[in-house]
Amino acid sequence: MSLLTLLLGCQAPFEEDRHDLASFRIVAVSARALGRAGDNATPLALRALIWSGKGAWHEQEPGVVWTVTGADGRVQALTGVRPETEVALPASVELLAASVEGEWERATLVVLDGKQPSTKGWSRNESDLDATDATASIAEREGAALLESSTTGPSGALRLEKVADRNLVTHWIGSGGTWAELSEHRSDWFAAELEIDDGEIEKNVPLAPGVYPALGLTFDGQGRNQWTWVDTAVDPGPHLQVDGRILPWDADFEGEGTYEATVELVDDLVGFRLSDVLRVVDRSGAEAACAEAEVGGLELDLDAVATGLCARSDLERRRVVLSGWGQP
Repeated sequence: MSLLTLLLGCQAPFEEDRHDLASFRIVAVSARALGRAGDNATPLALRALIWSGKGAWHEQEPGVVWTVTGADGRVQALTGVRPETEVALPASVELLAASVEGEWERATLVVLDGKQPSTKGWSRNESDLDATDATASIAEREGAALLESSTTGPSGALRLEKVADRNLVTHWIGSGGTWAELSEHRSDWFAAELEIDDGEIEKNVPLAPGVYPALGLTFDGQGRNQWTWVDTAVDPGPHLQVDGRILPWDADFEGEGTYEATVELVDDLVGFRLSDVLRVVDRSGAEAACAEAEVGGLELDLDAVATGLCARSDLERRRVVLSGWGQP
């Protein structure tokens, strides 16, 4: 079975393109082996990436029910976006997810061995293309010059790439703009909403300044799935880059560091901004943010916020710690 019998709307087909993070949807499901298999079962960490329809955040954890059927026929029912269990492999996994508004989606996954795709990083660079180049051929776009910046302006372009084996495929998905693939793991992203008909641009609306959460979903067609957040941004102003995420802040720090900040809620695609930012060495002043990172102590787990394990309201006015690259 493919990466998922993925993203099958239970009530109606998706109206969006597969590149779009728009309405409520299950974006991806993964299963990772947590250790060596025992005599009869393998410990697995199940993860669901669910887009709220509002941004990379949820007002509360979405309703999630898993049905896991092992090779031995044993059936388990689990809840939550990050459950762990033991199951005889290969196994089939069915996920039902419900939004707070009552929408629901279904996805299925076949887990062969719980291994993860081998990826080695990612890159994001502004290029000298613009939105009018979206219909150019791959050969024409390949020659674009890549710039030092990792953000762009309205109607500008970014090139995103996952570094991964050729037997894998990465699908780039975002909350705004227009995508044009180059290869198995590379895509150009244009900061405009384009309508293209028969190779011609019929409508070209530049994106407004802001951050547009995006991710690369990497899979091998055998149920081994992995995602990486690599946001796209249009003249975002001062911000902190945490891995691939871009978080607006009110600071003028520049460069790599660990920062402590207060979370202020904002009704946009990111969902919050960072204020009262301090560069820190001693993290003892920070509170334990909800859904602490699986590895990393007090640092805020941004994927937990994006998937709904950590409700956005739980972060309001909290002091959190994040490590990344500051841009004034």
